Amino acid sequence: MPSPEEVQAAGIDAWLIGCKLQPEGTLELEAPACWLEQPAEHLPFCLEWQLPQQLTPGQERRAAEQLWDWLIHANHLRIRGQSPLWIADPEQLSHLQHAIARMRLQFGAAVCLWGGGPLGELMDGQYQRPERDLQCLSDVSQRFHYSSYLYHAHHRRPIESTTLEIPAVLPITAAGHNGANYVEATADKYREWLDVTMAWADLRHGSNDHKWVLVENWDGHCRSSPVAKSSSLIETSFATIEQTDHLGWGDHTPNNPALLVHGFHLEKLSWLLHELLPSEDPKFDIYLSTPKDQLSAVSDIIRNLGWQSVEIIGVSNRGRDMAPFFIELLPRVLANRHPWLLKLHTKRSTHLSQGERWADLMRHSLATNEACRQLASWFNEQPQLGLIAPPGSLIPCSVYLEKNINHLQSLLPRVGISGLKLLQQSFVAGSMYAARPEALIKLCDLSLTLDQFEPELGQYDGTLAHALERLIAAVVHDQDLLIKELGGAKDAVPKFGHAWAAPAL
Repeated sequence: MPSPEEVQAAGIDAWLIGCKLQPEGTLELEAPACWLEQPAEHLPFCLEWQLPQQLTPGQERRAAEQLWDWLIHANHLRIRGQSPLWIADPEQLSHLQHAIARMRLQFGAAVCLWGGGPLGELMDGQYQRPERDLQCLSDVSQRFHYSSYLYHAHHRRPIESTTLEIPAVLPITAAGHNGANYVEATADKYREWLDVTMAWADLRHGSNDHKWVLVENWDGHCRSSPVAKSSSLIETSFATIEQTDHLGWGDHTPNNPALLVHGFHLEKLSWLLHELLPSEDPKFDIYLSTPKDQLSAVSDIIRNLGWQSVEIIGVSNRGRDMAPFFIELLPRVLANRHPWLLKLHTKRSTHLSQGERWADLMRHSLATNEACRQLASWFNEQPQLGLIAPPGSLIPCSVYLEKNINHLQSLLPRVGISGLKLLQQSFVAGSMYAARPEALIKLCDLSLTLDQFEPELGQYDGTLAHALERLIAAVVHDQDLLIKELGGAKDAVPKFGHAWAAPAL
């Protein structure tokens, strides 16, 4: 029996104790009696009623009578004054809706009912049973890929009802049990599963006290539990950040769409702009950000290509493409009342195996004169169209949520979007798209400053820029505007969130 100190160190807040109705009609609990008799020394517990066989209404009533004494136990977990009774197998009840009605009448308002699996959506709460509810990809030896569980966690969508949702994680147990049935079941993967699931529950239920995650096995959790990370500070200067420098020529034309580019890699910038001929329709006004020391080189590239209406802003290398976009470029586009914008950047993503190929796919799907004529046609003909994304770029906001949860919790109230609503959305991975400028005003109104963005240290995720990337499509959708994903080849799009392990359904 673990000590209170061990339990606290493992991050556990309550125990879930299985109980079964035996053939002779007695209720058997899977916990030592002495443990339950000493509530002051242990965490709260709640019961999981396990039903291995179909019950009759009479059996359900007699079991409920025996459960009652435990449900009102001094150390039973209570949420908002109610004791939750978890029912692992609601499909084994005699008739689900009638059985729920009888138990609610029998228990009264003192008890709430949570069901395992899909049928739990019909009860007060629904909780996940990973080994039964989630399908896994298998290898040639018929072992399951543990990464399939991470795929489900990263791509989990909340149910639309107000039912409480409790996700679950399955720790790796001792060899010979389920640990031997999985491919590459590692402690790191379990910790990732747990982290993203906790972040999901945090956003799903917001400020409510229902942010629970079910850990399926105590011993496995202890074996693979997260190691406490010591906080560290990156020594950097937050002295006055230099003001931007500007170059530009030509007059802005409100009827022209706006081409917004963050040009960090000059070789990519030259290729990108060669794909768009300034003499062909649609004719763009260019707004371009680049590091200050590249202003002259960028100006030469654009002049040599013959662009007529150009504004180039020299910026500090901070906040990737997001800081220049929201602080410098988008406000200018809004002020000049352009009908739509095309946002691009010289992305390379060398940390991904197909990073450059993916970046080229996004640019080519959006940034040719032929593609832009189609974009212009869609925006002209569909007033409710707010954003157009490259092929395969819309992925669930829950993907790698654990890395961005802190920034998102700070930003969501400021744009008036709930965590639940965000989890129901996708975001544009890669941050290249076409959009109506007014659809992004909420993010422009955040009045972000450069010193709010982390110093550039080659981060792959988890920065303010990455959190903003997850909000763009959400704020468009929140205004009842439509989001369109272009058709085309998606094979170069990285398999984010372990999508390679998605089971064949």
